Amino acid sequence: MNLFLKKDIRTEELKYKRWLIYIAVFLITYLLLLTSIAPKKHNLSVGDIAPVDIKAPIDTIDEIATQEKIQEAIAKAKEDKQYSVKSEVKTQAIDNVNKLFSKISSEISSSKEAKDKLTEVKKIDAFKLSDDEYNTLLALSASQVSDVQTITVNTLEEVYSKNIEDNNYEALQNARNIALEELQSNNLDRSLEECLTTIVYSQIKPNFFIDTEKTEEKIKEAEKSVQKEVIKKNQIIVKEGEPVTERQIEILEELGLLSNGITKSNVSSFLALAVLVALILFIQFSYIYKERPDVFKNTKLITLISSINIIVLGLSMGLNIISPYIIPVVCGAILMTILIDYRISLVTNLLNLIFISIIVGFNPS
Repeated sequence: MNLFLKKDIRTEELKYKRWLIYIAVFLITYLLLLTSIAPKKHNLSVGDIAPVDIKAPIDTIDEIATQEKIQEAIAKAKEDKQYSVKSEVKTQAIDNVNKLFSKISSEISSSKEAKDKLTEVKKIDAFKLSDDEYNTLLALSASQVSDVQTITVNTLEEVYSKNIEDNNYEALQNARNIALEELQSNNLDRSLEECLTTIVYSQIKPNFFIDTEKTEEKIKEAEKSVQKEVIKKNQIIVKEGEPVTERQIEILEELGLLSNGITKSNVSSFLALAVLVALILFIQFSYIYKERPDVFKNTKLITLISSINIIVLGLSMGLNIISPYIIPVVCGAILMTILIDYRISLVTNLLNLIFISIIVGFNPS
């Protein structure tokens, strides 16, 4: 019984040690790689002279410049208002005129008293004429009514041949001038001309309105069409010896290059790196567990493998400063093959190449 108990305790201790090794290797590897991807911080403010050229460590979107371009595009889209013509305005105006003259014609041919005729004509509420003006129309002959009706309709056709913009006094005045010229060209009796002028003026209304929906669509299209301003990797943001502007400070803050805190982009990069390191180490340990359980259960061998990996990464960081060509990638693989197993060496070092790629900044040269 004691023998089994001791064996269980021994197994638990080994599991505990392996977890400690995994966590320790994760932390050491993560911190080593973090120093490679973490951008150098600068203590600068507006007006300071840059001691060195400051370059963008990664490709990033210049959010401020992009927003400025979007606002410019929106402003232009708002200036270029979208209009729509309401053809029913013209149709209604002509219908009103036809109804009026139809009523006039009907009353002229009737045998009613003049007073009753006037009362009936006034029931056409689309017009507000004086009694004298109504009487002028009622004094016309049947053939004259037809001619006057044609003149009035043609005048409105001419008026609405050009759009009359809403809330535009000049457009409304131009339409009235067109109507007046058209009526005067017919050489009508003065009182009749004045009467028709009143009729036509009352039917001149705006038919050209701002289309809110189309304008909003235009604004959205303009916003979508704006290309994002990209700051390329290694693009110089601040040149050495030049004073730092407020705009440059904003860009440096976006990139997390100022020593005044951590940006969201930094946090996302750090979290992504942590996930990547944890995943690669998990694959390495899982492969060893599957292919060589004896090695996996031997904490000394696991420690040896982990130590070789960490030493190779440490040397890679140091030697990368001189030249990436002297990074001892093969050295670690050969050592692991001799001491442990060629399959473990192959898989482990292939995965380590991802870490080394991060150290050299994914530079193929």
